[in-house]
Amino acid sequence: MTVPHRTSIMEIQRILQRKKSWILDNHKRMHSIRMPPTLACTAGNTFNLWGSVYQFRFIHGRDRYSIEVDDQYLVVNIPGYELNWGRVNLILHRWCLNQLINAIEYFIDLWSAILGVVVLSYQVRKMKRRWGTCYWSRGRIIINYRLVHGRKELLEYVIVHEMLHLIEHSHTNIFYTRMREFFPNWMELEADLAILSRCL
Repeated sequence: MTVPHRTSIMEIQRILQRKKSWILDNHKRMHSIRMPPTLACTAGNTFNLWGSVYQFRFIHGRDRYSIEVDDQYLVVNIPGYELNWGRVNLILHRWCLNQLINAIEYFIDLWSAILGVVVLSYQVRKMKRRWGTCYWSRGRIIINYRLVHGRKELLEYVIVHEMLHLIEHSHTNIFYTRMREFFPNWMELEADLAILSRCL
């Protein structure tokens, strides 16, 4: 849960108590969902992560599967000497999801203090037509999984856009004025999101 810095412990406990059953139900549901791997990790392919292009490097004979970033390489450590593409894709998907979640939580914490708004929950989804969406009545935002392939500034822009909808529910003049204040380069960011959507 993310709350503004000035929120009292009593208020946080009250919100948590009110949302307790919902939190527990969603926690169980999230742990039961297995997202299918759809990333194409094959020899010779490149991979976009946070706006940079990496080549795959496979290192065999490790203790377990893991992924590291090393200069221009995405290093995939593989136990043994047999390459299981399905397993590698699953590990890559989970690793990218973890990278994205860490960045989302960072930006939500940062912008909660700036905007003075509480995000009660967020979700990561693969979406075809939207980079994000907001359910303001639930205090919830949804972020497109594919943003892990673009620059982090694009992710931040989408998160702030959705968080601002928790205050301004529609695309009003006030909404756009505030977005322009926060992101004077908004036209460039919108163009980059359009390019990213065509590339994926």
